Amino acid sequence: MSTFDLDRNALPSFFRDAEVVGPAENDIPHFRALAAGLGAANGTNNCELTVARPSTLQLDKTGAAAYRGNDFGKIKELQSAAQKDLEAVYTNISTKKTAAWTKVRKDGKEFYMSWSTTGSIWAYTESTTTTTPPNSNNNNLVTPPAATGDPTPPSTTFQSVVQIGTYSRTTNILGIASYNLNTFAVITESVIALIVATAFGKLVAEGLLVPVVARFVVFLAQSAAEFGFESFAFAVPTAAISLVAATLVSTVVFIGLTFLWNWANRKYTIQLQVYNWDPTNTWVSTHQETDNAKICGDDNTTTKTYSISLPPMISPSSVVHPPGFDPIEVLDYVCYYATVVWDNDNTFLEGLDVAASFQKTNDSSTEGFTWAFTCPRFGNNKQVATDGVIDPKTYLSNPSWFTGDTAKKFEITTCSIPVSFALNSLSGADDNYYQI
Repeated sequence: MSTFDLDRNALPSFFRDAEVVGPAENDIPHFRALAAGLGAANGTNNCELTVARPSTLQLDKTGAAAYRGNDFGKIKELQSAAQKDLEAVYTNISTKKTAAWTKVRKDGKEFYMSWSTTGSIWAYTESTTTTTPPNSNNNNLVTPPAATGDPTPPSTTFQSVVQIGTYSRTTNILGIASYNLNTFAVITESVIALIVATAFGKLVAEGLLVPVVARFVVFLAQSAAEFGFESFAFAVPTAAISLVAATLVSTVVFIGLTFLWNWANRKYTIQLQVYNWDPTNTWVSTHQETDNAKICGDDNTTTKTYSISLPPMISPSSVVHPPGFDPIEVLDYVCYYATVVWDNDNTFLEGLDVAASFQKTNDSSTEGFTWAFTCPRFGNNKQVATDGVIDPKTYLSNPSWFTGDTAKKFEITTCSIPVSFALNSLSGADDNYYQI
């Protein structure tokens, strides 16, 4: 990854009429004063992180045609271009930490960005809402109970929706993931955005070898403490861990940024990218079966319940952008997507196998399909998919593999809906990195 010094006084051309306020580190003294004024150093402020919306991909006509048509030649061009656009920006946020971020303002809204002339990452607090239960006498209590065993927590909570956005100007592809962050303290949207921004930079620096959710929670606490909020303790509810993990992985690797594959001793990397182009139905995958494969960055690999939930396509007008964002071409197509990355657990002369079932959830039926993939140590890759929801373990035990060109690109139909599959290479892929 290369390095660069960004010009903090000149926003890239795809942000219009926005004002550069100044380096993010200039805000730290103000944040620390705010924390002291809130009494945030007293007791523990338990903050909960969940996913507001899974990752979305927003594309123009060219990009949408490539991804909807599984045109791997064009997709590879887009990935290479995005990598060039964003490599320096990712280097910046992973090495310079808070100093990588610059505050930007437009229409009274402030957010943080790191950019080059061709790419940008931003952290933007979309909204903050307050919830006070009925009959509460809590007047916006901002200090959590002291560590005396008091079982009564503050009754007013503040939920901020914070997005991480990644934009490649050359490809005109935008990825956005939005997270809910609940606190019991009134803190400004700027504080929330910078905590998430700097935590994300720490995650990028480590890559996907780590348990991604557990580490991100640690990074959130470290960032909050840096800004004076030492009392903030972050957690992800057990039921939300898998979705948070899937969303973080999709955010970190964007559309397949290969410089983030930094784990040691692996032989193969298998990246499954799932795009829901269905305008009507939500699709879910709640269970995968593997043989000698582990999900990179997963916090709960042993149970193999890495849940994916992808809502239907949405209108471009439904996407929340930071003020001033103006892509080079109209981004007419928006779909939810997820990325799962496996590598082989035992690296000595062994490949890996994976299988997963996907189910339509907009009715009470169990309609859907099942997919499997094998990457042998010696020989060509194979994959197969079948209409119907089948237990992945059973399916993987005796699949009727598609081979050759059929394995590279095929289509099935499930509940009258076409599902297309594509593989970038049967064997010999660069760095043994295979994409489905």
